[in-house]
Amino acid sequence: MDLLYSMVPLALGVATPIIISSLGGLFSERSGIVNIALEGIMLVGAFAGATSSILLEGSLGALAPWVGILIGAFFGMLFSLIHAFASIHLKSRSNNFRYCFEYAFYRINCLFVSDYF
Repeated sequence: MDLLYSMVPLALGVATPIIISSLGGLFSERSGIVNIALEGIMLVGAFAGATSSILLEGSLGALAPWVGILIGAFFGMLFSLIHAFASIHLKSRSNNFRYCFEYAFYRINCLFVSDYF
C-alpha cells in the first residue's frame, strides 16, 4: 500500500504537461479547429526552454530558468504559428503536417540532447 501512495504524486507530476496540452486541444476543438500537433509543439518548447536555461546559466545565474521558460513559450508559439499558417493558408492536411512536425523535432531532440544533457 505504501508503494501505491508513493506512486500517485509521481504519476500526477508526470501527467501534468499532458493534461495541460490536452486542455489546450479541448479548447481548440471547441472553437472548430482540430490541433493534433500539441505534443510536438510541447516537445519544441520544452527543448528550447531547457537548452536555453542551461546555456544561459553561466551569465544569468538564478534568472536562467525564468528566461528559459519565456524562451520555451516563445518557441512554442512560433511553431504554433507555423502550424497554423501551413494548415490554414497553404491548405495542408493537419495530420500530415503533424507527423512531419513531430518526427522532425523528435529527431532533433535526440540529436542535440546528447550534446547538452
